[in-house]
Amino acid sequence: MSENFSVPRKPVKRHMGRRCFNWDYSSRCIYMITITLADRSRPVLGQLVGEEWRVEPSEIGLIVEQCWLKSITKEQC
Repeated sequence: MSENFSVPRKPVKRHMGRRCFNWDYSSRCIYMITITLADRSRPVLGQLVGEEWRVEPSEIGLIVEQCWLKSITKEQC
């Protein structure tokens, strides 16, 4: 006799307040992605520096950038 056990899940918070509800997000377009750590202790992908607010990527940010550029040309990371 087998029993079906389910693990209780926490409710998922949906922070969609900034989404445009009349836009098709599945369309091909350029999107800005923001990633924030829970404690905001350090930048993950890089930081803005200088008066021009130039992006200085972190080590992980450089890897993400390389993979992003390869994805445009369909290469493997």
